[in-house]
Amino acid sequence: MLLDWSDVAGSVFGYARSTYDVAAAVAEQLITPGFLADLPTPVAELPIHLLGHSRGASLVGELAHQLGQRGVWVDQVSTWDPHPVDGIREPTLFNADYGDAPMVRYQNVVFWDNYWRTQGDGSLDFTGEPVANTANLQLSEAVLSDGGYSNEHSDVHLWYHGTVDPSLLPPANDGSEDVPQDWYGGPHPQRGASGFVYSRIVGGARPLTGLSQAVGGTAESAALDWSGANWPNLLDLRVIGGGQTFDAEQTIPLSYYHADADSGATVSLSLDVDQNPYNDNPLPVAEQVVSSSIELRPNQTLLPTSGIAAGSYYISARIADAAGRTRYAYSSLPITLVATTPEEDDYVDISDGQSLDVTAAAILEQHPQSKRLYVYRGAAGQLNTFEPWQTAEPQFIGGRLYHRGDAEAGSQTAKLFVSTDNAWSNPFRVADVDGNGLVEPIDVLYLINALNRARVSSFAVVQPLTDSQAPERYLDVDNDRLITPSDPLQVVNWLNIQNRLRRGNAQA
Repeated sequence: MLLDWSDVAGSVFGYARSTYDVAAAVAEQLITPGFLADLPTPVAELPIHLLGHSRGASLVGELAHQLGQRGVWVDQVSTWDPHPVDGIREPTLFNADYGDAPMVRYQNVVFWDNYWRTQGDGSLDFTGEPVANTANLQLSEAVLSDGGYSNEHSDVHLWYHGTVDPSLLPPANDGSEDVPQDWYGGPHPQRGASGFVYSRIVGGARPLTGLSQAVGGTAESAALDWSGANWPNLLDLRVIGGGQTFDAEQTIPLSYYHADADSGATVSLSLDVDQNPYNDNPLPVAEQVVSSSIELRPNQTLLPTSGIAAGSYYISARIADAAGRTRYAYSSLPITLVATTPEEDDYVDISDGQSLDVTAAAILEQHPQSKRLYVYRGAAGQLNTFEPWQTAEPQFIGGRLYHRGDAEAGSQTAKLFVSTDNAWSNPFRVADVDGNGLVEPIDVLYLINALNRARVSSFAVVQPLTDSQAPERYLDVDNDRLITPSDPLQVVNWLNIQNRLRRGNAQA
């Protein structure tokens, strides 16, 4: 959205409004429904990235401030050669003071990057300035003087345009001038290493110097008057661990920050084929209530994907308060849900009592495309695994409960899914209670603690009906659907056998 404020910006000889005045008027419109003809809801519902050049930098900085006083957090501010017209360091022959807002970063800005250059005091060109507590990049006056506009003040936004559009043949053009390729590298970052790469659209790692301390950065912020703040906010929605590919019906760990200065709010999580919350594409999957907070508060949750078709999706979040004020956030990158219904070639049924030997190397060799094997063992089949398998929580696939184990072979990971009809028994190594691929003394302790907590000598296990009911530990070592003293005893026997084998090998 381009803001044309030329009618009130003034001229050397004409009337001008300060950026304070313009920012206050614009901020009020951004929170007003129907400000844009084709958008019946307020623009502020969407993530906000403000960009401004020269006096426009002063305007977007103050606009972020004004939005903050209304309770709206701004995801990013990008400024190009900031120059408030305030009577300070004005060019020769231009001695004006419009009373513009100074360049100040306030608490409600998540990330601020600033690009500037200077010709020194007393020059004929407007000179930019660094902005405290932002990711500052000073561009070389000498480099910018070769190509572009006739003044380096305008070359700063042209340099940034070249990070948005990396075209070389023909070269990127902002509508007036071509972007010189030799402006990148040398004293400047490479074209894809700064500028637009920090935007939510690209999703590049943001420098900590420009990132708010509220989200783990080092940038300090000026105090904000929150007394009139009443908008809910949800920011920095992401997958914990950064993974992008998941099995369908798997739960996905998420993190985000939220804030609402005057009330609690409801967070609704969805999967969406695009990043447009208004086209009825979002598939709702979870909801939770968050409490009131002036400061950004971190939160973590699990996103269930049960019943969602395999495919590519963005993770979407909607936060709304009781008054109907709403904001949206999306993950920067899509995730992929992979179909887990076993293909015929990847499935083996040994429930009638057959025996099957499995190794990670064999799975990768025999199933090079899927790199996975599904085994229905039931209660009678015999599955022999010959290496440690790192297990995950059991999950329902095609209506059947499967355990999943991962093992490395070379540089690849094989996945083994085993259905045993008993979620409490580890099908890969029965004595491995915590599923870390090893049998250790702590596995005995887990069982003793479980019996102590139950305050009985034995108790029956209940098989889960959903993923969320799956047990955290494999407590049924002997697979009799009871937790009894026999279970820790079997682990102890396993450990004793391991110790005897080690001593025998050492003596040999």
